[in-house]
Amino acid sequence: MAEITRVEPADFDWADEDGPAAVVRRVDRACRATDGAPQLNEQATLGLKRRGLAGAALWLAGDAGFALRHGDQLDLAVAPDERGRGAGTALATAALAGMSKVDAWSHADHPAAARLADRFGVPRARELRIMELPAEVPLPQVAAPAGVVVRTFRPGDEEAVLEVNAAAFAHHPEQGGL
Repeated sequence: MAEITRVEPADFDWADEDGPAAVVRRVDRACRATDGAPQLNEQATLGLKRRGLAGAALWLAGDAGFALRHGDQLDLAVAPDERGRGAGTALATAALAGMSKVDAWSHADHPAAARLADRFGVPRARELRIMELPAEVPLPQVAAPAGVVVRTFRPGDEEAVLEVNAAAFAHHPEQGGL
């Protein structure tokens, strides 16, 4: 297993072709290809692109994986060909040291992520379901109830759309404050 190193903010530049940012991108791409999901959500990726490690901490297990902590959020990924060799445990140990609360995402609901979460006492709070349908699949015809008009979005609808979204997702941790 590779040695765990904490990356200094000055050593991280998202645009670098090699170095810490390149490792993060390579591991993310490999995991995405194998698991079908990115290991960094949009918020984390944009943060790294725009602010580097400002307000974040990054640990690397050589080229085998990374742990990114931003606030109480943890993103941890191990390259598929490096899994089962202890890198995930070592990264979690380093990244979770001194933390009393953490929200960790398993972007592909990988069984190894569940085992790490259990080992480190990180409870499963919820599951994210992505519901999608390819655009080429025809939708069945549906009749609108009497008095309901279905139309496309028009300028001026913004407030009503936000009201409906807020009501539909009032219970949701990421959307409830909209």
